Amino acid sequence: MSKISIIVIVIVVVIVVAVGAWWYISSSQKPVSVAPTQQNIATNSNQNSTQTTGSVSSANPQNTSDAAINSDLSAIDTQMNGLNTDSNNVNQSLTNQ
Repeated sequence: MSKISIIVIVIVVVIVVAVGAWWYISSSQKPVSVAPTQQNIATNSNQNSTQTTGSVSSANPQNTSDAAINSDLSAIDTQMNGLNTDSNNVNQSLTNQ
């Protein structure tokens, strides 16, 4: 066999193995679902509040109404404000040292 035929055979074998691995991995993955959990979140006044996180599913969105989306956006804004506050407190504590 010539070098070109060997190279072509090797390339075909590599492509077949890659496609087979991709097919196997894509067919074996299932949507991930996370159960709601309780989290304790410290606030600025050193009080702990409890928050329930929702379930995450990549298969089908359950509630896509405007009210649910607005509620989700409000929850995201609250979490981002808490993150900003925490970040500012860390920055302040680092500059005080």
